[in-house]
Amino acid sequence: PQTRFRLGHALLVEARAPLRALALSLLLATAIAWSVVVLTSSLANPRGCG
Repeated sequence: PQTRFRLGHALLVEARAPLRALALSLLLATAIAWSVVVLTSSLANPRGCG
């Protein structure tokens, strides 16, 4: 079990950087999509609050 845990920890350390980059890009894509939705809704309905 010790070697398996060590191997899993090594894999986690190796996969941490790509996972962080993936999470960052996902967060950026979410922010961009949210801003686009807000912009399009405000353009379609200028009198709406928000």
